[in-house]
Amino acid sequence: AAAAATAPRLCLPVLARHACGNLVDIGINVKRGQRHQVADLLQRAAAAGVTHVLLTGTTLPQSRDMAEVCSEFDGKVQGVGVRFTAGVHPHTASTIQAEDWPVLRQTLLHPLCVAVGETGLDYDRMLSPRAVQLQSLERHLQLAVELNKPLFLHERDLDAHKGPSRNSGAELTHLLDRFHAQGLRADQVCIHCFTGSAVQLREYVRRGYFIGITGFVAMHKRGAQLRAAIKDGALPLAQLMVETDSPYMQPEGLPKDVGVQGRQNEPCFLPWVVKALAECYGVNPKVVADTSTANAMRFFFGKQQPAAAPPAAAAAA
Repeated sequence: AAAAATAPRLCLPVLARHACGNLVDIGINVKRGQRHQVADLLQRAAAAGVTHVLLTGTTLPQSRDMAEVCSEFDGKVQGVGVRFTAGVHPHTASTIQAEDWPVLRQTLLHPLCVAVGETGLDYDRMLSPRAVQLQSLERHLQLAVELNKPLFLHERDLDAHKGPSRNSGAELTHLLDRFHAQGLRADQVCIHCFTGSAVQLREYVRRGYFIGITGFVAMHKRGAQLRAAIKDGALPLAQLMVETDSPYMQPEGLPKDVGVQGRQNEPCFLPWVVKALAECYGVNPKVVADTSTANAMRFFFGKQQPAAAPPAAAAAA
């Protein structure tokens, strides 16, 4: 509540001054009780150049709630597009009942639903047993192939300081391979909020998957290895998308005159993710903005370029 109360103090002119182009935030989290905050959140996002936000579905009830939020707000605040993904996060995979799958399928058919997910594997916290996570992921993959929708995937292995790898990445790609054989294309797969190793990043890129990068890349200590991997060429701009995963993953280095208080993240801070990435690539932030936006518009909307972004800028990247 305290963080939400401070959010309206954010300075819109300062946000506008730091904008670096049209942006698509491919993943934000909005809870049922936060619907009254969405209009202000979109107002601040628009000031920062964010033209589209995607609301992440993590449970079946929440995915259905996001459908309602999108219907209420899509295009209604400064023209910001509001879409959603529908799925069940691996943390809550144990809650799925057999009768839920037809309901999820119907939710995925909503005209404002752009992807299947968030689904995947989380072997760090293991809030659902491994077998249950794998079964849930398989059902999501079946729906993605059946409905020809992109995948919004979560993959997190056991944190290195906790012990040896539990091979979440290898198990994810093994299952994906089965569905590639059934028609799932590599360019329909997004590994969202990537925070893993350089080895795993290169493997996803080699396969042709898109990678969602958050404010983690702008965290001085936690994001150091990811920045080094990007600087070393592990993630081509052609496979990059950007996101806040708000209210989590607030980037470090936000200027004081923005007016931020606390650690709550939101879409209007996406330019600072872009700026951190631009430093890694050695390019102007607008190149990262234009290219990641073009990637997101193709991936989620089937469009060759965003409405207001010059195609030459993306091509130059």
